Amino acid sequence: MQQDTQTTRWSSIRLIYLREMRDQLRDRRTVFSIVILPMLLYPLLGMLAMNIGQLFSGQKAISVCLVGGEHLPDRPTLVVDGAINERLLSQNDSVQLSLLSESEVAPRDLRETARGWINSGVYDAVVLVPKDLDQMAVLYTVTSDRSTIAGDRMHRVLNRWRDAYVSDSLESEGIDPQILDPFSIEQIDIAPASSRQTAFWSKLLPFVMFVWAMTGAFYPAIDLVAGEKERGTLETLLCSPALRSEIVWGKLMAVTSFSILTALLNVISMQVTALMVLHQTGMGSDSGTGAVSGTGLVWLLIAADSAVGAVQFARIGDRGDGPQQ
Repeated sequence: MQQDTQTTRWSSIRLIYLREMRDQLRDRRTVFSIVILPMLLYPLLGMLAMNIGQLFSGQKAISVCLVGGEHLPDRPTLVVDGAINERLLSQNDSVQLSLLSESEVAPRDLRETARGWINSGVYDAVVLVPKDLDQMAVLYTVTSDRSTIAGDRMHRVLNRWRDAYVSDSLESEGIDPQILDPFSIEQIDIAPASSRQTAFWSKLLPFVMFVWAMTGAFYPAIDLVAGEKERGTLETLLCSPALRSEIVWGKLMAVTSFSILTALLNVISMQVTALMVLHQTGMGSDSGTGAVSGTGLVWLLIAADSAVGAVQFARIGDRGDGPQQ
């Protein structure tokens, strides 16, 4: 007799579970948040990341005005034939240089004039060279992507030129420039590639999976409790032969199923997008950003959805709909 009661109990839970799953799959908001949103969100973010990466990759030429080039020393050369010395530029960097002497611009209003050039889009950045070379200035604005790129690129160029200037100064005094860098330090990561990938994803996936698991459980949990109370269908369900514990377990299983499905689809979409972005940007598994293993994904799903299930179960119990015999 006890075995028949137990069989009836699990069959009731199954019926309630299937009923809630069917009702939720008919809700467009639930389907959108679980299926459509993760499939659209990460590809769009990936496209945005690739566009930003291409913008900052140095393939686009930027315009720079150098004011006071007559104050530059002969060695090392910063400007060669009206252009930045190619030895100071990184690969694929392109700079369209304009040269102006300090006499062509009023010294008192030099920086204000440079600000006006940048804000009006005449130049992406302006480099000011003082007479005594005590403090060179690179003017740019973060409100423009091109100006930000120009400022960063010229800052790197000037740093390389300064290093060459220091080396030439030491050599002229008979001092070996190697004294500034007597030895090198090499960092060697002895972890295998699989461990590096695990370390990368372990910092990112738990947070993402928990957030999306909670998001996937949020709408179904509200609709299965408060929604049924508002629609007046919860009383009908409570009048059925099913025990309240069976109703709670059926609803909890439905919420957990949507939570698992949401987390799984988000992780799949995120990994596919990440691999596509890494392939397009030329980054591979050597950087420790390969695909997460299947075993690790399973354990992440179990951990995330166990936590979400416990939270949702506690919320249901706080509303007074907990298991009662």
